[in-house]
Amino acid sequence: MSLTIFDILKYADIKREDTPLIDEKEIIRIEKKLKAAQKLNNELSLDAVEKTINALKNNLQEIKVCYSDDLLYHLFHRIKFKENDFLTIYYLKDEAFIKMQSFLNKYVEEDLLTEFKALFNQNKFKMLLKWQQINNLLPLSFKINFHLFLKDKLIYIHEILKKKPNNWVLHSKIPYAKKADFYKLLNEREDIECDKIIYGILGFYSQNKNYTVGRDFTDALLHAMYKYKPNDQRLQSSIFATSYKFAGSNRVAAIAIACIFGFFFLVILIFYLSSPASFSKTPRKYVTPQDEFFREHDKRNFKNHVIHRKKESRVYNGENCDSMILGPRIFGHYEPRLQKKSFDISSKIDLKTGANLQKNGMFDWTIVGSDSNVFIHNNTKQHALIWVYTSSCYYKEHHKYYPCEYPFAYNKVYIKPGEVLPTHYDFDSLAIQTGTQLLQLQRNNVDYKPMQYRFCPVTELDSMLQNTIFVNRFPKDAINGIIKLDQSPHSYSVTWKGMENTIFIDNEGNYLKPNEAFVIKKKKK
Repeated sequence: MSLTIFDILKYADIKREDTPLIDEKEIIRIEKKLKAAQKLNNELSLDAVEKTINALKNNLQEIKVCYSDDLLYHLFHRIKFKENDFLTIYYLKDEAFIKMQSFLNKYVEEDLLTEFKALFNQNKFKMLLKWQQINNLLPLSFKINFHLFLKDKLIYIHEILKKKPNNWVLHSKIPYAKKADFYKLLNEREDIECDKIIYGILGFYSQNKNYTVGRDFTDALLHAMYKYKPNDQRLQSSIFATSYKFAGSNRVAAIAIACIFGFFFLVILIFYLSSPASFSKTPRKYVTPQDEFFREHDKRNFKNHVIHRKKESRVYNGENCDSMILGPRIFGHYEPRLQKKSFDISSKIDLKTGANLQKNGMFDWTIVGSDSNVFIHNNTKQHALIWVYTSSCYYKEHHKYYPCEYPFAYNKVYIKPGEVLPTHYDFDSLAIQTGTQLLQLQRNNVDYKPMQYRFCPVTELDSMLQNTIFVNRFPKDAINGIIKLDQSPHSYSVTWKGMENTIFIDNEGNYLKPNEAFVIKKKKK
């Protein structure tokens, strides 16, 4: 594989955490170090070094984004990761988006295309599919060139099949033909010519059933081809029909049976849902009580819980954990004091990310939609609790969100250190709570023993973070966005990776800027 500018920058000992500090003076130091390294390493060409230095001078901001974003950093540095470890960021708009594409086109595209072809030839399709997570960011010319490469590989499949070789030749010449991921990659661009080639391959099967039927490789090829998604529905039907008639695979028969049962199940489901009896009454919007006493009581309750309020001076008391634990002030009220003598306390936390520790109202923030999520990334070494507030509740009997019966609902959701929580996008606001130690408490002198969780001790910095309220002003714009929490010895930072003007910092009176850390630290006295 050819060296990219990110490979070359390693020779200058560029560390990820130092990239935000790179300035003109630092670029001069990097230039000297790279030129010195070029004289000592044969694999470093002077042209490649000059290209890298020019990139630093002309596109420093874009290079910083490639280092700061987890997904881009792992992709460009070839660091292994699981498919869902990191999330697509790119909501760069207008000028910033154009600059990033221009940077990739000028300094990365040629090397990246060489690398993609090498990954393909090594059958590393999973890695290629991971790159598709930033497909909208890659330059159009790059995507066209890689698609042409894939189309040539598809043509080659047809050419080899027409020669009717034995299994050994098929496995050695076109091993990718029976990989479903190959056809997934083809789906990235609509191409009528690819449809015609697929039709040609299906025609070969129908005309040469004595060759294809019962042969493991040709069976596997058709089975993998199910992942190809043409706009022409007749072609999709032809793939299924050809598989059923000429491949002779038990897997295809199983798929056919599953489709038939699925069809009948769908018909029954539609019939059930269309029946009036299948629906319960649609929830009504909350209406303030008319009775004077209850109206005033309701107003006070609502005021205590709504977190859209003026900044207050609130301090945690968590210094003496042995004698007392005082919970944080959430939605306007303190949690009760907990005396150690009446609780069993443990620092061993056996929770999974997404555990909903407290629900108020018909609201469960941990219900994840297929394509309507916000992702919360706890990129610290500490446990984290997310306090989330909403006025829209999920009603299981309707499988929909409606206004809450009471004008608010909130959840407290757990996230493990270093993990990501995918969750529903439609929330009003949230607060993040973390600390050096999370304690698990359980009453030991009552029959009902619900588990409770408290951070202790709690520092002033922890308090500042938890009292910073992030308001979701435009929920639909928040879809697929990421709220990332980072930690340093003397500060926390929250980064929004999503659309501009979406997440509002209630305490500050302004929005989180995409891909720019909002730092929370103690002010100097």
